[in-house]
Amino acid sequence: MLPPHLRKFSELYETYGLGAVKNVWLLACLLPLARTVNLYKMKDFVGGVLEKETTKADSHYKRLIRFFQDWSDNEALFRDLVRHNLRFLRGLGFKTLVMDGTSWTIGEAKVHYLVLSVLVGSVAVPIYWVQLAKIGASSQSERKAMFTSAFALFNLEGMTLLADREYIGKEWFKFLKENNIHFVIRLRIGDYFDETNAAPGKDYERMLLKCGTKNKLVKKRIGLDVLFC
Repeated sequence: MLPPHLRKFSELYETYGLGAVKNVWLLACLLPLARTVNLYKMKDFVGGVLEKETTKADSHYKRLIRFFQDWSDNEALFRDLVRHNLRFLRGLGFKTLVMDGTSWTIGEAKVHYLVLSVLVGSVAVPIYWVQLAKIGASSQSERKAMFTSAFALFNLEGMTLLADREYIGKEWFKFLKENNIHFVIRLRIGDYFDETNAAPGKDYERMLLKCGTKNKLVKKRIGLDVLFC
């Protein structure tokens, strides 16, 4: 008998087959158990998840390898699974998006994954990601392109995006506002210095001094071109 969670994806069986969907479900179960994405280490937990303790771990390892050989390039499968997962997660209630990225090199290859997640309780669940194939921060245009693709799959209107200080930019902020995405994004010291000084009230240096010496919270509304924030 199929586990209850797996039966929720039954409408995908006709397109992708039960085996592919079941293997994705299996991987989702293995991640928190093995605490790694290393398939060789995951193999030791497969028997317990599938209740096939008598099957050799090496056979389970071959199963995982075959799945990635057959399906790793099939974006449609993972896209549909994520979309279905998001539909189920909505029942738990969430209104917060989280964006972050990580980059590294593998030999001469450059890897940079920009990831968009939804915050469910205290857990960030990835719903969309892109491989930028470079080292360093993402550009405003790359972020806009990623969100445009995500909008085609998910209704994110009215949610609030949390992101770190590398994800700034006037055009980026404008894009989020135009798509009804609220945002809370940190700034680095010196960001929008001129705009801060041009707005009524204390200048940048006096605000920074008050924060540093008196440990006071200071705030000021400024304008960024046509965007008012």
